[in-house]
Amino acid sequence: MSGNLVTYLRERREPVTAAELAAEVLKLQNVPEAVAARLIASLLDREKEVDRVGEDSFVYRAAPASGLALPSWLICCVLPERASHWRDWQGAACTLLQGGRRQRLEGSGSRDGLGWPERLRSLLRSIDEAEAGIPLVFSGFGNQISLFRQAWLDLLNRPLDRPLLSMRLIAAGLFSGQRIGSAEEMAAALGTPAWSDAEIGQMNEQLLLFWEHLLAELAVRGIDSPLELAASMAAAAPEIDLSPYAFDAAFLQALPATPGVYLMRDRAGAVIYVGKAKNVAQRVKSYFAPGVEPDAKLTEIRGRLHRLEIREVGSELEALLLEQRMIASCDPPINRQIAVQPRPHRRRSRHARILILPAVAPEWLRLFFLDPARGSAHFWLARRYGRSSEAPPCHRHWLEVDGRSVEALLRSRSALRRAVQDFFWNEGAAGDPAAAEIAWSWLGEQTEAIHGIDMRLAAAPAEAVRLIEEYRQRLGEWHEKIIFT
Repeated sequence: MSGNLVTYLRERREPVTAAELAAEVLKLQNVPEAVAARLIASLLDREKEVDRVGEDSFVYRAAPASGLALPSWLICCVLPERASHWRDWQGAACTLLQGGRRQRLEGSGSRDGLGWPERLRSLLRSIDEAEAGIPLVFSGFGNQISLFRQAWLDLLNRPLDRPLLSMRLIAAGLFSGQRIGSAEEMAAALGTPAWSDAEIGQMNEQLLLFWEHLLAELAVRGIDSPLELAASMAAAAPEIDLSPYAFDAAFLQALPATPGVYLMRDRAGAVIYVGKAKNVAQRVKSYFAPGVEPDAKLTEIRGRLHRLEIREVGSELEALLLEQRMIASCDPPINRQIAVQPRPHRRRSRHARILILPAVAPEWLRLFFLDPARGSAHFWLARRYGRSSEAPPCHRHWLEVDGRSVEALLRSRSALRRAVQDFFWNEGAAGDPAAAEIAWSWLGEQTEAIHGIDMRLAAAPAEAVRLIEEYRQRLGEWHEKIIFT
């Protein structure tokens, strides 16, 4: 209750009568002024940032000005702070703090009845439009920062390149003798109230209050530059000890920033967890990022992991499908503990089609055949017939889980024609329905068109082969590994 009063006073920034606070915040009507004054005074008795003015008015006392030489901050929060995926968030908010003024950022479609992914995408675009270099500041509790990075990558199709700050880490550096393991403990260290079951707007206001007090404390400690702030955070976030593992920091630094699947094995060599990523380097490094508050899953991974293996592939779709096969084949125990969220897809994408995507090796293309009735099948297509004698390295990744023969490698026009005819024109053809569902879902999440062929427009196998041949020959001339659409 007192938190709502403080928020109202902070927004007004001027003396407010007890009667107004009782009516507007507590929703109490026709309360005598003397009674309202006693009630509000009792509720705000321990609020250090509120002063009483005269007998019946109260005013918010702002935190002292900070000398930190960076005038702008983006204060962000999500609910819940700990989740298994950003799709599980129920809300997100961001406020631009600039020159003492506040501007709540909202996406252009935030009030248009859009679904959650689109509302979040719109908010991220508004954040992206803010001046470059302004840091994003989070409470630092839970796994919100890592999921925010992933949401940015998934929804805006590029890595997040703004500085990221954790209030928890900054507070841990400032108050080294105190435990800062929760919002309540940080509030106690700062002398501010903490939120409890707050909605997203109240939570954002609370973080703004935290940040004002942290800036004031930094100024008192003589920390007045971003470099000194970074040093303070580094001191509070020691590096993760990698000595229990069969890899070191150099291995992590050398990971590819490409799509792929990663296998985590224990000391006996058993696979304990399989994951996929659009950017393997970014995802795997997140498991060992300093200062991350580990949840139950991360704690178990760090405790059981010994060796890491990477399977690099050419596209996020291939990573999704390979991950599915490897989980089914290895049955990793940690994957079994994780609830699988259904992946939504757009029904309008469900028609017969061939997707043309890159493979790891530039001499090959990846073909995905999709049909609502048959499921899916996938192949590797040589960009230049007769010159691709060696199978692409990603082909071996599939052999290790399902033992498929080299028939999935299409090295000639006749092999391509047979594959198209057998899948789309053979009435008895059957593909993989589970893989097809993953592909439909992936297609539904893409914001741009994917390179491929609408099979509804192909009257015969020869017509589909002709269109694929055009792509194959042109891409062979361009020497492109990534296909843009």
